[in-house]
Amino acid sequence: FCTLLNRMPLNNYDVVLIIVCVLLPTVVLSADECIANGATCTSAGQTCSDPDISAGSTNDWKCSCVPPSTGTATAAVASCVLDECIANGDTCTNVGQICSDPDISASSTNDWKCSCVPPSTGTATAMVATCVLDECIANGATCTAVGQTCSDPDISPTTTGDWKCSCVSPSIGTATAAVATCVLDECIANGDTCTNVGQTCSDPDISAGATNNWKCSCVSPSTGTATAAVATCVLDECTANGNTCTAVGQTCSDPDISVGSMNDWKCSCVPPSTGTATAMVATCVLDECITNGATCTSAGQTCSDPDISPMTTGDWKCSCVSPSIGTATAAVATCVLDECVTNGATCTAVGQPCSDPDISVGATNNWKCSCVSPSTGTATAM
Repeated sequence: FCTLLNRMPLNNYDVVLIIVCVLLPTVVLSADECIANGATCTSAGQTCSDPDISAGSTNDWKCSCVPPSTGTATAAVASCVLDECIANGDTCTNVGQICSDPDISASSTNDWKCSCVPPSTGTATAMVATCVLDECIANGATCTAVGQTCSDPDISPTTTGDWKCSCVSPSIGTATAAVATCVLDECIANGDTCTNVGQTCSDPDISAGATNNWKCSCVSPSTGTATAAVATCVLDECTANGNTCTAVGQTCSDPDISVGSMNDWKCSCVPPSTGTATAMVATCVLDECITNGATCTSAGQTCSDPDISPMTTGDWKCSCVSPSIGTATAAVATCVLDECVTNGATCTAVGQPCSDPDISVGATNNWKCSCVSPSTGTATAM
């Protein structure tokens, strides 16, 4: 009908039609679909936009999430996400940490996290994390592979190389950044067994594989050792005092070596000398009749030693038994029996001399009284 308007003359009605004919193409060609569809977006709290409002471009309108949420959908409500690291990530990255948002749904806020960069560990929500570097996480297997434990005394990220391997009790030993050399001093666990009875504890082999070889030892001057048990102590006082005896050629003995028996040690002379003294040097005597007396007694004689000093030897004597007389040194004596010794008074009492013509021991009762010259006369045994 706009073509018909080219006719003349024009009335007021025609003018209106002309305006419509001029403007109608513009209205038709400028089709912003948000006019009709915008409520779909705004009812979800989103904005609507039509990137191409030409009349031929349809169904390209978009719903967009409102910042800081992000998300766009064409001809539909957008699925909005809220990755809070977009706004807060610098808080983490400025200190060398990583930002993450575990729940980016638009309704989940303030759950973003700063996390430390491995091998450091640590996480904090909505703030910078406190990072720790426990080096046992990376190095612990070095220790545990040999049955040891790992520890890191300073887990600050700036302190490295200070992790330690430690031996498991009762073994002891620690090494930094390496496997430890373990020792097992069993006296640490068992020492009281010894010390409670006044003894000392020692472990002759403290390698971790050597067990049950600890010892209790008696305290000097007592002696005695036992393995993995209390020792039986003895007190042989000759250990401390033996030189007193041996210095003078004597022997030392302790008749009672129990710990409670003191000062009963003895010095004894070496045979054939005899003599004993308690807690001092003995006075030795050498009575040679002890070893040689049988030589005399077997002949019916007696033995005597005039000097029993150990320095004097070979002076023992055999002596005849009265009324026989006779003595020999270191040998059997030759005995004589002069009967005048016992009977002479019988003669001399009457002024006569006595004589024994045979003084051998076997000749008896042959003594004689004789008259004094010039008288003569003899009588036997009278």
